[in-house]
Amino acid sequence: MIDGPFIHGYSPFGGDTVETRGQPVFGEKGFFGLIKNGMCVGYKPSFAIRTTTSTFRRFADPFRAATGLRIGPFTFEAEGGSLAAGWKADPATQTFTGTTSSERALIIGATVSELPNGPV
Repeated sequence: MIDGPFIHGYSPFGGDTVETRGQPVFGEKGFFGLIKNGMCVGYKPSFAIRTTTSTFRRFADPFRAATGLRIGPFTFEAEGGSLAAGWKADPATQTFTGTTSSERALIIGATVSELPNGPV
């Protein structure tokens, strides 16, 4: 993803000429005096959702039939259904638990650092 996505005419770090790489967004010559130095990735996240008794009763059957669940930025996949994926609905604690069966990691965000003497 070194070349974007950026608005046409911009690139992450620029290049030798504006024609070849565009106006830089990050770095010493960019309009942000910041540099990307890492990223936050979620891989095989798990969940535990504790509910009230009435909510647990209402969602227990749909949960057993579910093949996926979305919580914030994460989509939990349950290939073959929640029971086949090992997800559990515990009526004693009114808790739904599980982990994704997906092998794909999710990039949640990037970390940045301020360049010394760079514009912010």
